[in-house]
Amino acid sequence: MMEEEKWTKVRRRNKTPLWNRNLNAISFFVTGLADSSKKRDLFKCFEAFGEVVDVFMGTRRYKAGRNFVFVKFVNVGSARQLEGEL
Repeated sequence: MMEEEKWTKVRRRNKTPLWNRNLNAISFFVTGLADSSKKRDLFKCFEAFGEVVDVFMGTRRYKAGRNFVFVKFVNVGSARQLEGEL
């Protein structure tokens, strides 16, 4: 007769992305960037203004052929103040 198998409960880490958690998050739409801009460079640049969790670079152009990005910040105290700093 086979030995009775025992199940072990496994706890998984929270795989929810940081930007999708219930944090005080806000996104900003930014245009007029250099054509040579890279996502990692923009990430570093915007980190000077707060905790950046995502940078989305549009694949199409905005009005007048300008490129654009959405930058998502978390734990923002005042969106108006952050907007002024940007």
